Amino acid sequence: MKVSVIIPFHKVEAYTESCIQSIIDQTYNNIELILVNDKSPDKSLHLAKEVILLNAFRDVTIIEHAENRGVSAARNTGLAAATGDFVLFVDSDDTLEPTMLEEMTNIVNKHNVDIAICNVWRIHTKDSQQQNAWKSALTGLVDSNTAVEAILDFREKACVWKKFPRESLCLEEFIYKIFI
Repeated sequence: MKVSVIIPFHKVEAYTESCIQSIIDQTYNNIELILVNDKSPDKSLHLAKEVILLNAFRDVTIIEHAENRGVSAARNTGLAAATGDFVLFVDSDDTLEPTMLEEMTNIVNKHNVDIAICNVWRIHTKDSQQQNAWKSALTGLVDSNTAVEAILDFREKACVWKKFPRESLCLEEFIYKIFI
């Protein structure tokens, strides 16, 4: 099962290398990396290319917007280029645990589901607050109606970076309205 990891970036050179390296270092290997440069004026694109070359990572697509269109447009651009079975949207200032994709693919395969949701760690870099976990409100297997209700009732965060949907689900209008 191929996973498309989509990373839009704009003015994130401080995080670019660690973000991309955390994708390359995954224990799961069937990864397509899609980078969307949203007309970043800094060195983000150059740094991204360096990390990819240094690691000889081959399954990568770099798309450059002619003008800054915003993170949602960049995600949609990446999604249009995706060829994977599942999609993971990663913000360019995020890093992944090395086993994240392996664990997520194991879950969706074992239970034959269209989406998996994970917990995340929020790490504050600009102040002295300690890191804290953002735990999912949903645990175990739930049906689609329960999941949608939890998101619409704000019990489950609607952020894209903790969701692991089947690529075909992303093409439905619902994803564009809620998650992107």
